[in-house]
This record gives sequence, structure tokens and C-alpha cells, in this order.
Amino acid sequence: MRKWLVLARVFWPLIVVPLGIFLMGRLGMGRYIPRVLPFALAMLVVPLLLLAIFALGSLTGQKYRGMFADDQIVELAQRLARAKAACLELLEKPYSGSMKFRDEAAREQGNFFETSANLRVYYTIDHEGKDYRHHISMSNSRGPFALAAGQHIAAYLSELMSLDLPEIAAMWRRETTVFHISFALDETQQRQFALAPVHVPQLADLPQFRARAMEAVRKIREVGIGTLKDWRYSARPV
Repeated sequence: MRKWLVLARVFWPLIVVPLGIFLMGRLGMGRYIPRVLPFALAMLVVPLLLLAIFALGSLTGQKYRGMFADDQIVELAQRLARAKAACLELLEKPYSGSMKFRDEAAREQGNFFETSANLRVYYTIDHEGKDYRHHISMSNSRGPFALAAGQHIAAYLSELMSLDLPEIAAMWRRETTVFHISFALDETQQRQFALAPVHVPQLADLPQFRARAMEAVRKIREVGIGTLKDWRYSARPV
């Protein structure tokens, strides 16, 4: 009730001012409208500005809210499992075409995918000496990718892949488009990783899943440095 009273106090000019001008015209007082119009517009500035901010916030929130829905976590896990399998296969049969067309090839190979909530994920595994370099890039196909969204989904990936990404990975985000995760595994760790399946959570398990992921998010935010346009995270020293 209190919330509605506050909203009424803020937005009442949006109803009263147009109604007042309309009634002035109907009652034969139209000649006074030019005199009162500047004051009427001034009264509308604040509520219109607040309304625009509220609408923009709602649209932005809606854009990302779908990525964190229960069914989207399950979809992410299922698509990630296929991407992991594709990456492991590509280690045996590396891509030999032009780098110009690597992204297009990744779609066919399966290590690039886009969820129904417009989350794009590109996963690669490459040899790096005796180690294996994993790189995951994430973006939003409909526009900028919020830093907070990247941090949360990185935490989800940590749970889904059974890897402690806050302890082993570097993460960064440049400008507003792509969030990167990079980490290396030695030969023993890579063998264990290859044998371990991606965890596809049941809907009933998602509350616990989210709670564990939030712990990872807190670690990432505590250590990460930089600005919204140039943010980076380095794994805690062991």
C-alpha cells in the first residue's frame, strides 16, 4: 500500500496535467492554455524522466533475466556438454581451415552455440606446450553483455564443469561486448576433465546450485579489478 502511495505522489502530474488542459479546452478556457503550458510541461519533466529510467531498467533486466531462468541453466548445461565433446574431438582433429572462417566452422563443429535466451558461448581447447589451454568467450547476441551477467554465468560454468574456476582461471571483459574465461590444465588434469561429464542439474537441485554459484560470484567480485569497460580477474595464488 505504501509503495502505491509513493508512486501516486510521483506520477500524479502525468494524469492531472493532461486532464486539466483537456478540461480547459472543453470549458471555453482555451485562450489560457498557452499561458499555463510552460508550467504544465515543467511539472511533467520529473515524472517523465523517472518513467523513462524505470522503463529502461525493466527492459535491461528482462534482457538478462531469461539467461538465469531455471530452464536456461539446464539448456546451458546440455549445450555446454556438446561443446565440450566437440572441443575434445577437435584436439584429435584440429581445425585446419582459414582462421577467417573458424567461427563459422565452430557452429558446425558444435563448440559455438547460442541459447534460446541469446547467450552466445564459444569454447576452444588448444595445446599449449604440455598443457591444455581452455578459452570460453560469452556474449549477448542482442547487444552489450553486462559484467554482472558474465560473472554469474562464469560461476554457473564452474559448477557445471566441476572446476573451481575462481581458483584456476583468468577472466576479463573489454568494452561492453564479450566476457572471457581462460585457464590451463596439465595432462593429468586434462584426462580427468575429459572423463568427467558436464553436470546437468535437475530442477529440484537448482536452489542449491544457485547458492554454490553465488559463493563463486562473491570470490570473483572480491578479487576482480577495473571498471565496467575494462575489468579483469586473476585466480587467487595457490
